[in-house]
Amino acid sequence: MRICTCSFNFSSYLFFFPTSLTKALWVYLFCLFFWQIPHICAQSSPSKEVAISQAEALWEEGAYEAYYRQVDSLVKAPEPIRDFPSQETWLMRITYAANYMGQTAATIEFGEQLLKKIAYQTTPRDTAIWVSTLSWVGQQYFAKGNFARTISYLSQAETLRKDPNGSEAAYYADQIGNAYFQLAAINAQAFPDQEGFAEADSARKYFTLSYQRYRLSDSSMLYLPLYNLALLEQRVGDAERALEIIRELKSLSTYDPLDQGIPNLMGAALQRLGRLEEAKQAFLLVDSLASLSGKADEIMIAQNNLGSIYTELKTYPQALACLTKAAALLDSLDLGFNWEQQGTLAQNLAEVYHEQGDLTRANAYLSQVKLFQNRQLLESLEQAADNAREFQRIENERLESLEALHASQERAILLLKVLVAALVVLLILGIIIGSLNRKQVLQKHQLKEQEFELGEQKRLHDQQVNQVLQDTERKILYEKNKAQDQLMERMGKELHDQVASTMTACKRSLENLFLAMEPLSDDLRTRSKKSLDSLGAGISSVRKISHDLANLSLDNGLVQALEHLVSELNDLEKDLSIDLSTFQLKQTVLPNRIEYNVFRMLQEALTNILKHAQARHASLQLIYTEGMLNISIEDDGRGFNPEKVANGLGMRSMRERAEELHGKMTVDSRPGFGTSLFIDIPLKPST
Repeated sequence: MRICTCSFNFSSYLFFFPTSLTKALWVYLFCLFFWQIPHICAQSSPSKEVAISQAEALWEEGAYEAYYRQVDSLVKAPEPIRDFPSQETWLMRITYAANYMGQTAATIEFGEQLLKKIAYQTTPRDTAIWVSTLSWVGQQYFAKGNFARTISYLSQAETLRKDPNGSEAAYYADQIGNAYFQLAAINAQAFPDQEGFAEADSARKYFTLSYQRYRLSDSSMLYLPLYNLALLEQRVGDAERALEIIRELKSLSTYDPLDQGIPNLMGAALQRLGRLEEAKQAFLLVDSLASLSGKADEIMIAQNNLGSIYTELKTYPQALACLTKAAALLDSLDLGFNWEQQGTLAQNLAEVYHEQGDLTRANAYLSQVKLFQNRQLLESLEQAADNAREFQRIENERLESLEALHASQERAILLLKVLVAALVVLLILGIIIGSLNRKQVLQKHQLKEQEFELGEQKRLHDQQVNQVLQDTERKILYEKNKAQDQLMERMGKELHDQVASTMTACKRSLENLFLAMEPLSDDLRTRSKKSLDSLGAGISSVRKISHDLANLSLDNGLVQALEHLVSELNDLEKDLSIDLSTFQLKQTVLPNRIEYNVFRMLQEALTNILKHAQARHASLQLIYTEGMLNISIEDDGRGFNPEKVANGLGMRSMRERAEELHGKMTVDSRPGFGTSLFIDIPLKPST
């Protein structure tokens, strides 16, 4: 009622709008509502990512049943999820979970999907997953009664195993033997007139192989192939061989006295050999063990076997009691259509009633025997036919696979032939084109050689021009430095002859003046003495400078001249310590031109340190090696930016002198980190 009221009121508001506009608005609201329904449903249900995460968590917890139900619901939903994070991983997991739960159809379905995915992989296959999946699918085909497929899958698993003699290989051999054993039993029931089946021989071979492998890998599992071998020999009629195997089985340390299978098998073998009393004791033991277990199906089998023994011993009352009890238990059990068990029981009852003279009941049970035998024969024939068809399908699949492989090989061979033919054609074309272009190539080669010769001539000409330019530049530098040295020598003589002489005369005049003014006051005498001392020091400096400029003498060699220069500077400058080290220079006589320029460069470098560096320590190092003189001057002063002072008079003079000697000068300095100057001069000294 409330909804109707709202609709009416809403319509009343729309009454004032034009009719076409009202209809359009209603259509829009209707479409908007239905468009939002899928989004609302999607928000109310867990997303695909959440569902997959939940399944992953269940797997990690080991909750395989819950994991199977979760993934099974996802892949069987109306909109199934197929794009799991890893197709191979989730297929392996759901196959394992289905096999764990005994889900035969699901194990086969998902397992075969996984096997196809692995088979078509281009990357290296995970052998462990492949073998496990083959085993799971093979086991489920066994449970389904498809023994041909069981043999096919388990044989592949056995072939791919890592350890050929390990317990895993032994297990696969035993399972394959069981499949062949079941096929032999089916064929024996379907074709009772025939004797000996190849399947029985194959079963014996695989049981024996399993026994041998368990002996090498895990002796605790030997009872499994031994029991199967004993059962096989008993079923094919070799009771003596079955008893031998049973005796070996009972000697194992893993033998369980409470196991009913061994005494039951032993009783059947003894009964076949006619050793009825021993067989009876064995079946009595089985009956006791079955009673202890309390399982009705085991008690029924034990009572039936005892009834059979009592019948052969002609103790019919006891036989009838056992068989009647077995029949009552069989009626109470839901064993399905177990024609063999029902037929055996009916046969035993018919024989007892016949011996007791109750022909009516005997005939009734004989009718049941014929019915059960016919049904068993029909079922065995169907199973034998199914397995034969399955073997044929497997063989057809194998042949199809071989044909596909053969076809792919033929295609590969054809492609190879085409490629070879194409290569031959290309080779022929290449030879033809090569022969046609050979002359052109030779002409191009000749042109290149001519171009190369012209290039070499041009390069040699350029080298000669550059050499002339370099020699001219060095000559200019030499003349420039020579002119500078001559100027310095002339300035030194002028300082000595003019300035020093004038300053000396001035000093003598002042001394005579002060003597004439005697007696002088103490203050005036002190001041006059200081003035005369300063003037004397100035005269000494002028004479030293003039000596340095005009009287450069390297008669005793470069090393001694540098030692003298460093000694004088250390005496004059108390705040600066200069070290000099040389290597293999005292035994070496260098050309005068090289010694002169090297001395002037070092003199200029030390002058720059004294004037600008504010250093406390400086070092000079000269190292002579074969064909090279390496010079380094370093100080711990305030440093400078080499780019800003690169064109200074002193730096330019040192660089020009180095270039005049075919050398190279490098400056490494920055403000606050001192200065390092390196000069490398190539030379050929005379020793």
